[in-house]
Amino acid sequence: MKKLALFFALLLIVKVSSAQTIAVQGTVVDASGKPVPLAFVRDALHAYATYTDADGSYTLKADPASKLIATAKGFGTGSAPVKEGGVNITLAAGDGAATSTAAGSLFSVHSDASVTTVLGSFASTTEVQGSRYLSESWMHGYAIGADGSVVQDPALLFNYDMMGGDVIYTADQKAINTVDRASVKTISLFDDKGVGSTLAYVPAVDNTHYVKVLANGPKYKMYKQIIIRYMKATYQTNGMTSTGNKYDEYAPTYLYFFAKGNDAPMKFNPKKKTLKELFAADADKLDKYMSSAKGDIDDAYLTALGDAMNQ
Repeated sequence: MKKLALFFALLLIVKVSSAQTIAVQGTVVDASGKPVPLAFVRDALHAYATYTDADGSYTLKADPASKLIATAKGFGTGSAPVKEGGVNITLAAGDGAATSTAAGSLFSVHSDASVTTVLGSFASTTEVQGSRYLSESWMHGYAIGADGSVVQDPALLFNYDMMGGDVIYTADQKAINTVDRASVKTISLFDDKGVGSTLAYVPAVDNTHYVKVLANGPKYKMYKQIIIRYMKATYQTNGMTSTGNKYDEYAPTYLYFFAKGNDAPMKFNPKKKTLKELFAADADKLDKYMSSAKGDIDDAYLTALGDAMNQ
C-alpha cells in the first residue's frame, strides 16, 4: 500500500541528560484517594518514565533534584518532589489534555498498511494457537525519540506485531498505523496490569524487527530477539495412531544477545556458566548478585542482573 505520513502533536518532550538517580515508588490516586491504574509518571527533567499498575502503584528511578509529574486520561496533572522511598501523587479532575511541556513539537510516524477495520482479538483461537502480537489487547506506551526526548500521548494505544516487526498504534481501535523504527530509540509498552516491555530497533541484531531490551546501561546491554513462524497443522492419522497438531500455530523462537559498552552484540546462552564468562571483568559484582538472586534465569532475572551490573 502507499506509505502515508502522519504527524501528531507531542503532548510531552523531556530531554535525556546525565543525572544521579534514586529509586522511587508510590501510588497515583484521584481526589477521593482511589488508585488510578495506568497513569503515566515521569521525571520532569529527564527521560525516566513508567506507568502505574492495576493498583495505581509505580516504581521509577528519578533525579533527586527533580519532581515527578503524573497524568492520566480523564484527569488533570499531578506532581510531587522526588524523594527517596515513597512519593504519592494526587490527580485532580480534568480532561486529561493538560500534559504538554512543549506544545507544538511533532513526532514523525508513518503507515505502510493503514487499515480501517478493527483487527479483532489478538488472542489465540481454537484454529490458531499462540499469537503474533506481544499482548492479547491494546497497550499503553511511550517512546524515547531519536533526539532523546520522551514521547507520550494518552489518546493512543499500541501493540507489537512480533511476526511483521512493526509497533502498531491506534486512537480509535479502527484506523491502525505503524511507528517508524528510525524515529525512536526505544518504545515501552504496558499491558492492562501495568507490566511493561521495552523494545528497541537494533539493526546489528535484527534489521527488520524490534528486539526486547533486557539491559541498556553504559557498561552492558542485553537483548532478546523474538522470531515468530506460522506453522500449519501437522495432524495425521491412519485410524489407529495419530501424530501432530490439529491447529495452526504461531511458534516462537527466542535468541539472546549481549554487548559490552559499544561493542557489537553477540549471541549468548542464558546459563550461569556463560554469564560468568560475559561478566568476567566484574566477577565480584556478579557473584554477589547470583548469591542473592532467586529463581530461574529468565527475562526478569536478566533484567535485574543488567541493572546490578550497570551500577
